[in-house]
Amino acid sequence: MFEDSLIESGGKLKTKRGRMTFFSFILEAVIVIVLILIPLMFTEALPKGQLMTFLVAPPPPPPPPPPPAAAVKVVKVETDIVNNQLRTPTKIPQKVQILKEDEAPPPSTVSWVASREEFPADRWAE
Repeated sequence: MFEDSLIESGGKLKTKRGRMTFFSFILEAVIVIVLILIPLMFTEALPKGQLMTFLVAPPPPPPPPPPPAAAVKVVKVETDIVNNQLRTPTKIPQKVQILKEDEAPPPSTVSWVASREEFPADRWAE
């Protein structure tokens, strides 16, 4: 007992601290592993209703509201034709719109088709 109270024992005291620390670490690791494995082995004890709600897809978002209806623009068209006759304008416009049209295609040459009189059948037999 007196020897335990001395700071220097001359190497005669041997503690089991290293072995006990290692044993304690192994024991705690085994306990943690067992606590993790028990719920994995006995899954029937878990609440099924709560687990099934995790598997259900959330409802899709609501569709966006429809765009507001476009205002209908009424355009009054003035025509220069009255009773199938072209009427004279009441005023001269300030700006005259000039229409540019695509060029007309070049005139095609007319090709002729051979008839039987021009090329008789006996001529082809030669």
